[in-house]
Amino acid sequence: MLLARQELETVVEATDKAANEIINQTDEIQTMIDKIRDEISSGNTAKVEVHLSSLEGVATNLLMACEFQDLTGQRINKVSNTLHRLEEQIGELFLTLGIAEGTGAGGLDVTDSGDERPDKDLLHGPQDEDASGSISQADIDAMFD
Repeated sequence: MLLARQELETVVEATDKAANEIINQTDEIQTMIDKIRDEISSGNTAKVEVHLSSLEGVATNLLMACEFQDLTGQRINKVSNTLHRLEEQIGELFLTLGIAEGTGAGGLDVTDSGDERPDKDLLHGPQDEDASGSISQADIDAMFD
């Protein structure tokens, strides 16, 4: 699991770096647009071509910054494959221990049997709407009426 965490941390770092580069290049585009407008309004169109060439360079930098998606996608796929394999191994462990999938059998309770808190039934997290015993949105809305 350490490898999966490292892969995800690398994805976060690469995404952050790319986002910062995209923001910087976008600021650069705005600066170039302002320079072009100034040159045109002053009638000095000779420098416009220079600014347009600079814009092409910025566009290239933006494209390069967006390459992060391919690399992060590959890393996320590695993590996804790791999680899939882990799920398979846990399923095999459940079979070995005789734990029926989805039943909660086998002593793997969410709360301790000695838990006496009045809100212990609220500690089971979000429920699927079709799950038996789940509270519907209508039930929740009715509490506030």
